[in-house]
Amino acid sequence: MVAATLIAASVPWLTRSRRGPAVRLTLENCTGCELCMEDCPYQAIYMRKRTDGMPYPLEAVIVPKRCASCGICMGSCDYNALDLPDMTEADVKARIRALSKELKEEGEGPGVLVFACAKGARLDGFTGPDGRLKGREWAGVVSLPCIGMLQPSMLSIPFEKSIGLDGVFVSSCRQGDCQYRKGDEWFTGRLHGYRPPLVRKSIDRSRIRTVYLSSAEEGEFFKLLDEFRSSLADRRE
Repeated sequence: MVAATLIAASVPWLTRSRRGPAVRLTLENCTGCELCMEDCPYQAIYMRKRTDGMPYPLEAVIVPKRCASCGICMGSCDYNALDLPDMTEADVKARIRALSKELKEEGEGPGVLVFACAKGARLDGFTGPDGRLKGREWAGVVSLPCIGMLQPSMLSIPFEKSIGLDGVFVSSCRQGDCQYRKGDEWFTGRLHGYRPPLVRKSIDRSRIRTVYLSSAEEGEFFKLLDEFRSSLADRRE
């Protein structure tokens, strides 16, 4: 009985996902704005007096042992000062731009870029190596560890004049059930203009659809995605 109890108690530790590398700071890009510190759900960032002579009073400091590798702090930084080593801001933005251009140039109907929370509706088995959804090649997927990592500047890329994609579909985890505590809440605040950094007001909100789904709701994801594309097609007529 003792052995069985110990085995049962160890299951959560044996099955939990492995933590990724801690976020890295590029100090010369840090303006000491404090947004990353305020948004980090784990107190893995604090501010101190500037040490490099830059004309800002404060600088961010990372506490690696507290970092959950969620990327939420990247979503709060507009200055390219924070990066996950295995998923840098530059790489993510390059991926967004390339996939958005492909969808615009190759699609016959409305193209949609999907930003998907890795803890929300699971799309791994439905996404091809090129990032397209199987059977729905008009949609491409950019997966993020947490939807809180989605910067307003990332969200705006598909709508740039040089691209002009029809729409963006944001698939978050269930509201109040974020794996990283606050990611869905912070993203929603940025989108609706009450938590900085803010999504540009000039972006037509009817071209953005946000859904909040659990990992077991793939069917609902595809239903809502198809409905969104239909609404974009109606706009074209």
